[in-house]
Amino acid sequence: MKLAHKLQPGSDACPIPALQHCDREVERICGSAAFQRAPVMRRLLKFLAAETLAGRGDDLKAYGVAVDGLGKGPDFDAQVDSYPRVQVGRLRRMIETFYIEKGEGDCSVRVSIPNGSYRVHWTPASQSDAMPPLGTGRPVGHSAIHGPFSRKWLMVLTGIVAVVAAIALLIHVFAPSKAPAVQNATPVRQSQMLVPPPVMDVEPVATVEGADKVLAQRIDRILGDALHRTWTFNVRTVGMSVPSTREAAGEYRLTGTLVGAERKLLYLTLWNHRNTTQIWSRRLELAKVTSFVDALGPSINAIMSPFGVIGSRERRALAGNFSPGFPCMMRYSEYYMGNAAALAAPVKACLDLTLKQDPGNAPAIAAKMMTRLREAAEHPEQVANVRSEALVLARRAMDADPYSADASMAMALAAYINNMCDLGNASATEALDRNPYDGYAYARAGLYMFQCGDAGYEATLRRAWELDNTLPAVTAMPMVIGMSERGEGEAALRFALRIPVAEGFRKAPYELTMAAAYAAADDIEAARRHWAQAARAAAAPPNAPPAVVLKRILMLPRLTERTERYLRSRGLFR
Repeated sequence: MKLAHKLQPGSDACPIPALQHCDREVERICGSAAFQRAPVMRRLLKFLAAETLAGRGDDLKAYGVAVDGLGKGPDFDAQVDSYPRVQVGRLRRMIETFYIEKGEGDCSVRVSIPNGSYRVHWTPASQSDAMPPLGTGRPVGHSAIHGPFSRKWLMVLTGIVAVVAAIALLIHVFAPSKAPAVQNATPVRQSQMLVPPPVMDVEPVATVEGADKVLAQRIDRILGDALHRTWTFNVRTVGMSVPSTREAAGEYRLTGTLVGAERKLLYLTLWNHRNTTQIWSRRLELAKVTSFVDALGPSINAIMSPFGVIGSRERRALAGNFSPGFPCMMRYSEYYMGNAAALAAPVKACLDLTLKQDPGNAPAIAAKMMTRLREAAEHPEQVANVRSEALVLARRAMDADPYSADASMAMALAAYINNMCDLGNASATEALDRNPYDGYAYARAGLYMFQCGDAGYEATLRRAWELDNTLPAVTAMPMVIGMSERGEGEAALRFALRIPVAEGFRKAPYELTMAAAYAAADDIEAARRHWAQAARAAAAPPNAPPAVVLKRILMLPRLTERTERYLRSRGLFR
C-alpha cells in the first residue's frame, strides 16, 4: 500500500524537501529480500510509517501497535506483555542492517525508529554519515579529505581503532580477577555427536515455621524465569519427591526453603547428584527487600554464569574435552576469559563442528564471532573483513534465536566495531532484557555505553557489580570517576576497596583504579603510589607521560582521555 495519500503537509515527521520520497523509501525497504521473508516486519513498518505520516506518530502506544500493527487480539495486555517493544526492536535492527547491506537509494531520505519510540523518522541522506553503509561510508568531518584513496585509508584506520578497542573489551578488560587455569589444550574429543549440557532439577521452594506460601511461589516464578536463560545447563522443574533412579535425576539439584513469617529467611542449596554432595548454598534475608528480582540476582548469577558454581565444576570435569556442543562451549569460555592462546585452534575447530551439527546454536555463533575478533587483534590486515563478518555472524545468531541474550550481545559488539553506537546500545539493552542476571553482560554493555557517550553507563555498571563483585577492576573506573565528580569521593574509595586484588596482566588496571579511587578521596600520596605501581605493571618507560601509561593500560580511547583529565584535575601529576 502506498503511503503518500496519508501525508500531512508541513509534518515534521519527514523532511519537507523530501516529502514525496518518504513512502518510496518505505516501499524500497519492504521490497528487500530480508523484509520479503518477514511479512510481520513489513506490516509493522508500513503501519508505523502510515501513522507517523498521518500525524499520529507521537500518540502511538504499545496496545495500538500490538493490535493494529501486529495483529494481536483486543484482549492483549500491554502491561505484562513486551511483544510490541521486542518486535519494534527487531524492526529497528532490520532497518539498520538494510542500510548496511543496501546503502541509500535514489530517494533523498533515510528511515529510522529512535530508541524508546514507535514514531518513524525520515532524515535527509546527507545527515546519515554517522552510520554509513559498510565499505562505502565516510567518517564525520570527511569534507576535508579529498579523493578515494584518502577516504579509503581513513576508513580502514578508523576500523582498526574500533576493532582494537573492541578487542580490549574482550581480552584486556573482561579477563576475570582470577582467570580459570588453562586445562589440557590438546584436543581429546570424546564424541563426534553433540554433547548436551547437564540438567539441573529445580524443586519448588518449601515453607517452614509459618513462612509465606505466596512469597515462596513468587520466588519459584522468579527462579523459573531466570535459570533457563543460560547455556550452562538445562533446567527441569520437579516436585518434592526425588526421582527413583539416578538415571532419572539431573546432574544437579537446586532446593530452596523459606523460613519464618517475620524474618523471611531464604536458604538456597545446590546439590551434585553425581555424588550426592552439597556444593553451594546461600542465605538471603527478604523481610526488608523491595525487589525480590534484585535480591535474588547475585545468587542466580552465581548459579547460571559460565564462570559460576556449575560452570566452574563442569569446566574442570571436561578438561581437554573438545567434543561438539557443551564441552566445546566450556573450552571456549576458558579461552575467552583466560586469554589462552593455546586453545585458539582447537576451540575454532570444535565451534565449526558444533555449528555443522547444530546450525541454529546462537551462543555458538556468537562465540565464533568472538574468536574471529581475537584473530583480528593479531592480524590487522583482516580488520575490514572482520568488521563485515562480525555483522553477518551477529545477524545469523539473531535469526537463529531472536530471544537469545548471547545473540543480542553479539549484535551490540558487531555494531560497536562498525561505529554504530545507536544499534550497539539498543542491542546491548535487549541483551540485558533477555538475561538480566548476567554480571559480565552488564559490564560489557556499560563499557560499550560509556564509549558511545550514553548517560546510562553508570547505572548499568553499578548493576553489574551488584550481580558479580569479582568483575575486573577496570569496569569500575567510569563509576569511580563519576562518583568523584559528584563529590562522592569517600564512597568511591569504599567501593574500590571491595574490588579483588589482581596480579599478572590484570595488576595494572587494578592499580590504576585504586589510584583513581584514592584521588577521589583526596589521598593524593596513596594515589601516586598506586599510579607508580600501575606504570610498573604496565612496563611503561621510566618517566613516561601519563597519556602513554594510560594507553598501555586502558586501550579504550574515551576512557583513556577521561581518566587522564580526571587524574590531572585531582592533582595526581606534578
